[in-house]
Amino acid sequence: MNNMCWIQHLPLENWVKILIKERLQEGVDVPTIVDLVNDKQEKKKEESIRLRLPAPSRLYRNVTYEDVYNQYYKIMVRQTRMAENDFSSVGLWLVELESMSYHTFIFGQSNPDTQVYNFGFGFIAPWQLELLKRARSFCLDATHHVTIYSNTVMYTIVLCHEVTGRGVPVAYLVTNDQSEEPVRKWLMDLKDLGVSPTQITVDCSKAEANAISRTWSGSVAIRLCAWHVVRAWQKNIKEKVVVGDGEDKRAVISAIFADIRDMMYEEDQVEFFNRLEKFRIDWQNQDVFMAYFEQQWIKNDLYKQWVRSFQESMFRHMELNMFIESFHNQLKTVYLQRRRNRRMDGLIFLLISKVHKRIIRRIKAETNRVGRMGPLALARRERQMKAEAYTLEQLDMMIELKEDGHQIQSFTNINIHYMVTSDDTFITSCTCSDFAITQRACKHMYAIEIAEPELSVRLPHHCSITNVLEDDVDSNLTQETTAITNVVTTDTPVVQQTHSERIEIILRQMQHHVRDVSFSSTDNQPLENIIEQLTSIQRQLNNIGTIATNRQLQTQLPRRRRN
Repeated sequence: MNNMCWIQHLPLENWVKILIKERLQEGVDVPTIVDLVNDKQEKKKEESIRLRLPAPSRLYRNVTYEDVYNQYYKIMVRQTRMAENDFSSVGLWLVELESMSYHTFIFGQSNPDTQVYNFGFGFIAPWQLELLKRARSFCLDATHHVTIYSNTVMYTIVLCHEVTGRGVPVAYLVTNDQSEEPVRKWLMDLKDLGVSPTQITVDCSKAEANAISRTWSGSVAIRLCAWHVVRAWQKNIKEKVVVGDGEDKRAVISAIFADIRDMMYEEDQVEFFNRLEKFRIDWQNQDVFMAYFEQQWIKNDLYKQWVRSFQESMFRHMELNMFIESFHNQLKTVYLQRRRNRRMDGLIFLLISKVHKRIIRRIKAETNRVGRMGPLALARRERQMKAEAYTLEQLDMMIELKEDGHQIQSFTNINIHYMVTSDDTFITSCTCSDFAITQRACKHMYAIEIAEPELSVRLPHHCSITNVLEDDVDSNLTQETTAITNVVTTDTPVVQQTHSERIEIILRQMQHHVRDVSFSSTDNQPLENIIEQLTSIQRQLNNIGTIATNRQLQTQLPRRRRN
């Protein structure tokens, strides 16, 4: 009995297994579960000693990480495996997804040269398809090491959500064939569903670029990720640049790279060609590198895929593949936990349950302005605050009503003016560069909204579509949280104003009236009554609603007055 090594072989009690399973299903992380269960066992042991129970009732062993993982493995097997064979299970999963209104894609053929069976399958949820059909641009890229099969990759399409400004994955393709053929068939399948973008951002993969060109016959612009382009340049400059005796190779490399980088970010097409011609003359002695540069980056109009002046300004946020790189990193780190021993059916389950559920909840929260601001909401508030920094008198001096809209003076240069257009209700556009790039309300449009309370900043392109995501998520995590999309045509926008917006409009109208009207001594008593009523209304407003956390942003950015 002195040798207690046999304790490590004690089985877990049933209540311990049940507790572990419950916490796993609640999403509690493994270290927390281990500490929680061991603490409960300690308390039970202390209680047994206090009650002087027999020794066997006090025997137990500490729960380890392996114990929790074993229970997790059993749960995952039960939830994800529809068949013992992984490929058979994937086929059953695709049938199940079709019954849930998903659109699925499957591809398979034998390669007679390598005697390898090439396969590919993909799927897209109804709410993802609606987002993808409306998208004018998105990112496409592949990632490795998401399943137990070393030669298998997962292609993902990620777009920038029009309300939150965050990346949202909207389509998947898993394949062991890394040629352009499965990607082309997958994109053709999406094209038949109504997907018709204007631009697609990819890395330097020839397979992806060729698949896009063949699918849309050149009608879709291909944008190469600037980060991948720069990395390819840096690698090849170091390898292919040759210097003579006495020359500083590092200085030559830096000069060549600086010239190419300037060409990449040139915003005028004529100036780009001037820079290109000068580059050819300055570095004509670098035969090897110049041959590579002409063949890989200039020939057949390839420069249009990486030079900024050949990209529409509204797609400036898609110069990098940052949305898709971020999603792949989260998928591997947060959801797969950097483990590569995932079967393909487990990957499908993970995507349609945990990943989709969290994405939907985040979109709903930011759309309803709950919690922290998203990037677009933060940028919008910053523009509003820049406009609010001016008094009504200053704005009246800066704004002039013209036949085709409101002309407003630049906030930074008194010699520059912009034209802000509107209809009877909404302020719709501005001629400034900020609006041209983002296609979202700028500070000049918010300034017009302050000066003209009967107008409000509402862009039909952005507010004509309202996404309503249901709250219900099936407890067994195998049913997708559905998204109901109400589409309102942009020709006749029907926008329901919130109570907060109606109150703001009324207050602005009252403010303008008080500013423009003079009162006499006979109006003192009515004004006193109005003040009492407004004070009462203010107390009522203070007692209802909640103040969002990001309201503190007003204290983070100083209010500046124009002299």
